[in-house]
Parts: sequence; C-alpha cells; structure tokens
Amino acid sequence: MRKYTRQSIFPNITDISNPFWHLESDGFWHLHYLGEELSKTHTPSKKWLKENVRYASFDDDLWMLLQNQVMRQRLRDYIIEHKLSDDHEGWGTMVAEALGSLTTLLLFAA
Repeated sequence: MRKYTRQSIFPNITDISNPFWHLESDGFWHLHYLGEELSKTHTPSKKWLKENVRYASFDDDLWMLLQNQVMRQRLRDYIIEHKLSDDHEGWGTMVAEALGSLTTLLLFAA
C-alpha cells in the first residue's frame, strides 16, 4: 500500500479525466461517443472529452456483479490485496490513478 501511496502523489496536477479515458482499454469500462472516437495514440483533453463523449458505462457482466454487495466487497478486497500491495512491481502512475478511481467507486458503492 505504501508504494501505491507514493505513486498516487503526483509532482504535477493530474487531469481528473485521465483514468476515465485510459480505463477504456481494460475492457470493463466503455465510453460512448457522440461521433468518431479519438485515436488511442493521443490522450484527449478534458474539453475534448466533454464535447465528444456522451456517457460512460461498465461492461454488462461487471455491472451485474456490482449489483451484489458480497461481490462488490470481494472485488474491492481483491483490488486492495493484489493490485495495491507493496510487493506488486511495475505499476506506473496511470495505473495507480485508474485503480484509485475504481477502488474509490467500489468503496462508496457498498
């Protein structure tokens, strides 16, 4: 957990939209666009996201899983134990942001 905390302290102000854009590549988070998608080679600005994304949603299977309080707790525990542990190497700043956002969502969903 200490390593995650260190990675969560960013030297620069991080745009709050970054995790929502980058989570889409994980397959459980989907952005629904008003028109064409932006190329995945560029991270969009918050302004672009506001103007071009209609809404975001979870994968249907994950959404069904999150409806069950026991499963939410199990998923939250799994993220904390396996993804935010001190011995988990190789997580960059962006992953720390994304996991932090998802964990926060799960903490408040209980």
